[in-house]
Amino acid sequence: MKPCPINSGYLTVHLKVDGKRYSRLIHRLVAEAFLDGYFEGATVDHKDGDKHNNCVENLEWVTKSENIKRAYKNGLRYETENCARAHAERAARNKIEQGKPIARYSLDGHELNRFYSLMEARRQLGVHISAITKAANQGTVSYGCLWRWLPKGSVTTTPQGGS
Repeated sequence: MKPCPINSGYLTVHLKVDGKRYSRLIHRLVAEAFLDGYFEGATVDHKDGDKHNNCVENLEWVTKSENIKRAYKNGLRYETENCARAHAERAARNKIEQGKPIARYSLDGHELNRFYSLMEARRQLGVHISAITKAANQGTVSYGCLWRWLPKGSVTTTPQGGS
């Protein structure tokens, strides 16, 4: 078996059982085999922060929250105000670019809201995605309104309460 690094920096191994291939994190395998104290939802922490040091003495079971706090405390994770803002802006841009924009209209044709995605419409209005998709595709009424697809890029900001 040869350890293989993944994007997160951890090492994995590939195992074959009954002809089926599995990829497993080495630190998790070591902890499950040799560490006592496992509890529901436990995460394996590398005490020294080195994701390649999978010696049993360097591993322990912790909560996910504790693991994240340690990572910040030990400088393994950090988020500055600028990083947080950039991350939020990138996430909003991705939603806008990847979502399928949709608009809600009154029965007399007045635009009520624009949403950058079906998920955003669902979150804001509590509507079922399948119902408004069907209405937009067939030109029928759903939730007392008409729904129409908008061209990609036509909703350029993340709506707070619809626009």
